[in-house]
Amino acid sequence: MDKETLTNHITRLGKRDFETACRLVLSKVFNLIAVNVDGAGDGGTDFISFDLDGSRTKVAYQITTQKNDIKNKAYKDAAKSISRLKVQSFYFLTTYPLSETETRILEQEIADELKISAKVFSSSTIAGLLIDKELVGDFLNDTNYPDLRAYNSSSLDYREMALHSYTILSDDAKHLKERIYDDSMVLVLSDCSDGLDETEIIERAINLLCLSESKRELLHKRIGALFSRHLIERTSNGKVILTKSTAHDVNLRKSLYERELENLSAAQTDLFQEYNIAWTKEDSKQASVWLANAYIAQQISILKQAKASITSNSLFGIEDKGGIDKLKNYLKKDKHVPVEYMDIIIDKMLQMASNHPLIVKITRASVYIALEGTNPLSASKTLGANRWSDIKMMIEPTIGIPYLCSQLYQGKVNRYFDNAIKSIQRAKELGVSMYIPPFYIKECAGHLHMARKFNDIDLDPHEMQYSSNAFVANYYALKMQGVNMPDSFMEYLSTFSPAITIENNSYADWIRNIMINIQSIFAQSGIIQYLEIPIMYSEDELKQYETEYSYYLEENNIVKSKRLIKNDISALKYTEDGVGKNGEHWMLLTFDNALIHVAQKCKHSAWINNPFSFLDITEMTRDISDTQFSSLAHTIAISSSTQALAIGARIIDKIIAYASNQMQNWEFRREIDSFKNEIIKRAKTDNKDYMSEVDRKTDDFLKKHGIAIEDEYDEDVDM
Repeated sequence: MDKETLTNHITRLGKRDFETACRLVLSKVFNLIAVNVDGAGDGGTDFISFDLDGSRTKVAYQITTQKNDIKNKAYKDAAKSISRLKVQSFYFLTTYPLSETETRILEQEIADELKISAKVFSSSTIAGLLIDKELVGDFLNDTNYPDLRAYNSSSLDYREMALHSYTILSDDAKHLKERIYDDSMVLVLSDCSDGLDETEIIERAINLLCLSESKRELLHKRIGALFSRHLIERTSNGKVILTKSTAHDVNLRKSLYERELENLSAAQTDLFQEYNIAWTKEDSKQASVWLANAYIAQQISILKQAKASITSNSLFGIEDKGGIDKLKNYLKKDKHVPVEYMDIIIDKMLQMASNHPLIVKITRASVYIALEGTNPLSASKTLGANRWSDIKMMIEPTIGIPYLCSQLYQGKVNRYFDNAIKSIQRAKELGVSMYIPPFYIKECAGHLHMARKFNDIDLDPHEMQYSSNAFVANYYALKMQGVNMPDSFMEYLSTFSPAITIENNSYADWIRNIMINIQSIFAQSGIIQYLEIPIMYSEDELKQYETEYSYYLEENNIVKSKRLIKNDISALKYTEDGVGKNGEHWMLLTFDNALIHVAQKCKHSAWINNPFSFLDITEMTRDISDTQFSSLAHTIAISSSTQALAIGARIIDKIIAYASNQMQNWEFRREIDSFKNEIIKRAKTDNKDYMSEVDRKTDDFLKKHGIAIEDEYDEDVDM
């Protein structure tokens, strides 16, 4: 049994089952006579222990399944047990997955401040003790895990279970592919107590893994490896069987697989009960495969964009991008889910799946296989670098502005905003060097200046938290949450740059003054560095990017100023040269789909992608208990209520950009509301380009009212 899997299960335990795990550790690892006295009168300990002579020890044992403020709880529990019980030692056992470093620091802090011997056992520590002392079976039995004696071979889908198991046995990612072959042959032997011939083992493993005949010789060699590792042995009649310890481990893994499936099924059943729809364990099993396939396809797509070398295997269905479509079809035809609930249910199922160990393991195993059995990010190999600190990341304004806002104001805004900040934090943790060039700082300044137009206009905060202007979205979202904010919107804007309040006849001078303040905030963060780009590229050097950019904008009916286009293609040219001419390793992080598309079409050497993809690809090296895939949920249609707010904000953004001076006219506002409601009512959620349609119709609305559409930002500003 692997430690990571068991840790994950302990992390998710309720109090009763966790008490069982703790009792096993105390009694069979530390040889204590432990009695559970948890209750109102426990005096500050959940267990008491006795010496062999029957006298009570001066030790307190506190257990908790609490998920927040763990360190503070440990300290308070220790202080309480000292005060009430005069104990000399304190044991704190928690389901929370503290790291080894966090555990040791907490122990030392309690010992130093309270002058008491302290031991902290996290879910990881407890899992390790159960495995080392061969107590996993006892733990599973005592917590009523599925009894595999009740199952026959046909009740378990070994292909699914194999996927679930592949990341379990491998303690070394370099050899994962070999371990997968080994694991598969172990699985096919697990239901054959009388044993199989070697040729039968190989045949069944080939069928299980959907391998080509060319793998026969390799599998034959792996059988030898299984013998050398004492995982299999021969019977007196020459058949191959599992050793007793291997058979025991396989049964434990089968039990864990069934429990994980049951947990997922229970959560899904509860969801469908809200809509009076019947849901079974078999439904969950089928749905988990489709959800996993969808996540797999998404991860593989990200890796391909990162220029990773991908290999395919039909077992994993990595080319099957129809997982969500198949799930939708199943829900519609077999479960009769009303169309108005479909996206909501799918979104909730994705949220469940994104951090469920069964789905995560299937996905990670598939990705590992797709990368020839190597750890995709063990040394940032997919991006061509030996380590993350070798990678340079250029920050585009759709990422830079949310981060800028986070330096002055804290709070959740929307998933785009929040994941932009999270991606910067993740990159910092990995040691990535981050840069922003002057033309992107100028864009940030332009957005701040544009936000002035929203001042003194009565707007719906629920709607404007989805504004395309990140400064506006940040202000309204945080204000709704009750975050302490400046009294007025203009005062809020001035915290980023005092120059925003000082009228200037020269737009260029005004923007330059704002840029100074914004650059200063970036510099003070100590994370995003100023990137000097002295090169002025010629038209010929930028031609390829400019042409592709024009095609994309035209095809998608998107209007973008020449200045902004020039900024983006200059960023592409600079990072391309950094990779091709200087041997550097560049990424460009953006939410701008046009920029990502152009980079892909022009076979750009650097990796240009959004925070969802970046967070996903970096998640694959984290422990399963900490893993949550985000990008797929991002690609699925959001609920109708959220979509309505987003459309409304889009319309208001555009109208204010060109007609802010008319927003106080009540007749004009009434027409806007009527227009907005009609657009929301007619919006087709299955049309990925519906926002472009909203933009076109809003332009028509403005023209109908005689409002000229001009972009002041297109004015050149020397830097």
